[in-house]
Amino acid sequence: MAFGIFDGVHRGHQILIRHLNQLAKERASESLLITFWPHPRLFLQKAPADFQLLSSLEEKLRLLENAGTQNLMVIPFTKQFASLTADQFIQNILVHQIKPQLILAGEDVRFGADASGNRALLSAAGQHHGWELHLLNSQMLGNERISSSRIRKSLLAGDLDSANYLLGYPYQIEGKVGPGKQIGRSIGFPTANIDCCLEHKLVPADGVYAVQTTLGDQILPGMLNIGVRPTLPGQSSRTIEVHLFDVDQDLYGETLRISFIKRLRDEMKFSGLEALRQQLEQDRLNAIRALAFR
Repeated sequence: MAFGIFDGVHRGHQILIRHLNQLAKERASESLLITFWPHPRLFLQKAPADFQLLSSLEEKLRLLENAGTQNLMVIPFTKQFASLTADQFIQNILVHQIKPQLILAGEDVRFGADASGNRALLSAAGQHHGWELHLLNSQMLGNERISSSRIRKSLLAGDLDSANYLLGYPYQIEGKVGPGKQIGRSIGFPTANIDCCLEHKLVPADGVYAVQTTLGDQILPGMLNIGVRPTLPGQSSRTIEVHLFDVDQDLYGETLRISFIKRLRDEMKFSGLEALRQQLEQDRLNAIRALAFR
């Protein structure tokens, strides 16, 4: 078994899952992954006010399944659970509920109230209760560890290429199509306004992106704008608008899952709608090129 937050289920998490499954296979056993919801930093209010998550619970479950997770336990992170000491976590969860043969953990593993539990405690408890402790080295890219916080910083800085590489898949958001002002339709680029997202879900930096959009069982190419639409008078609120190529249907009320493939440019202010239309024509060509190499 292994346990952790697994926000975003990035490359480091995926390597851990593969290694865990291999260890289970060698022992003619099965693997178990334990995660927690909500995120402890949010529950314990130890995160900054603008702390954002890479994945909702639903997204995390889907990503963990895609990564090959065999068995999954989601422990509600409640006030009672948060108060468990490291020793109580070992007794109540590991000994009485799981009875693992082996625990796979990162070098910096922490658990229990005030993060007092560490690998030394896990190892000592294993000698008494009969499990092996295996440590997995941090996964590095360059001189930095692959981590959820590093991916958050990349997305907020507009560095989508780095974020997607560290994730091992295109970053995604999901939301319902809400009402818009139909201005895009008047210049030949109808857009769907996305009401996104779940609370604390990270929305990437403002700009224009080449995207793939999942609608039911369809995967549709398109381009997406995040920002305040500075060309339009009186516009100040941040919006997420997606234009789907060669799609002419009413999407109001539909749920769309957006995969960010390539960041094309910053959001810009134009002299008028005609200048905006000309730029959108170029954006469309650039998005088609980016998606063709996907």
